[in-house]
Amino acid sequence: MRTAALRSQVAASVDLPVRLLPHLARIFEPLDSLGSMPRPVVAMLREAGISRKNRVLDLACGKGAVAIAVARGLGCVVHGVDAFAPFVEAAERAADRRGVAATCLFRIGDVGLWERRRVRVRYDGAMMLGLYPCDRAARVLRRWVRPGGVYIIDDAFEGNGMAGGVGELPTLDECRSAIERRGDRIEQEFVPTAAQMAQLNAGLYARLRGACAELEAERPRLRADLREFLSRQRAANRLLNGPVRSAVWLVRRAK
Repeated sequence: MRTAALRSQVAASVDLPVRLLPHLARIFEPLDSLGSMPRPVVAMLREAGISRKNRVLDLACGKGAVAIAVARGLGCVVHGVDAFAPFVEAAERAADRRGVAATCLFRIGDVGLWERRRVRVRYDGAMMLGLYPCDRAARVLRRWVRPGGVYIIDDAFEGNGMAGGVGELPTLDECRSAIERRGDRIEQEFVPTAAQMAQLNAGLYARLRGACAELEAERPRLRADLREFLSRQRAANRLLNGPVRSAVWLVRRAK
């Protein structure tokens, strides 16, 4: 896939107006994590038995916050892949600052190709956070995990327990069924509380708003697009703090 197409894919994943695409890296510069919670992921992988002797794949790794936390916390080798070069470069700098540059390795790549790419070597664990719906994420990750290995995914679900209530989102039980329909088993589940999500989203939004304010001061013509972006972020936060919930699952691949 061409670089421009990859950048557009990344912009869509963060709900950025296309006219702001050239400024994507600048807008997200203050954010180390793009919305994931590294600590629960590390805890899940530790409980699942991932340790210094293992290798973990992180697809759509963003700036590498989770990958770096896993490498530091568990001592394992982590390979991160993301489509957006500035995010990968930021991840490499962060890994160097955190002392895991030798074990936390990043590369630029189209994550979509990993759905079709020939599997040569499988990992002990894999992650995909904040990109694909749970069923598609499970389908991709299990290809790259050895039988008996584990993978971690997350997805949004209908928090009111009623299918079709918010944009046809699945219920929590429907997510679980979709993940396990290939014979794999959910071993751990983490559902952040509304308070945890509100705190996380408020912090992310404050940093995004600051970056947008600085950019608007330098480029007043971007005002309408920047404010549209912030409006989209506020709307998403209202959903995630209300009728929409999110969950993280650790899944054991069938042997």
